Amino acid sequence: PVRPPAEPRRAPDLAAAVARARALLADGQLTEPVVAQALAANETLFATVALACLSGLPVRAVTKVCDTQSAKGIVAVCWRAGLSAELATQAQVRLLRLPPAKVIAAWGGGFALAEDEMAWQLEFFGADAP
Repeated sequence: PVRPPAEPRRAPDLAAAVARARALLADGQLTEPVVAQALAANETLFATVALACLSGLPVRAVTKVCDTQSAKGIVAVCWRAGLSAELATQAQVRLLRLPPAKVIAAWGGGFALAEDEMAWQLEFFGADAP
């Protein structure tokens, strides 16, 4: 039997996530704890959009990082967003679903990648470094 095509849920869901993130950002309430809570609740679409809003990157660039499961890319996005290296570790596990062996863990409380490497990652995924 032929199944009907899945309903196009992504567009309305994306619009709602963007609206929510922009409203929180405008009110100064789009913070690291909000992103961490979204990650913990498996709200991956909202977490992706929140990272885009906080970093100033296009949603498509952050989505590309997620779709390619780039540990270095998501670390760079979190760095650009002004979030902690610990949150970058959470994003790798919860958003990218990387196994522990592939996670780039925070190092000494900071980012394990050099700033020029993170800037290069951002350029690679379609954004200029700050």
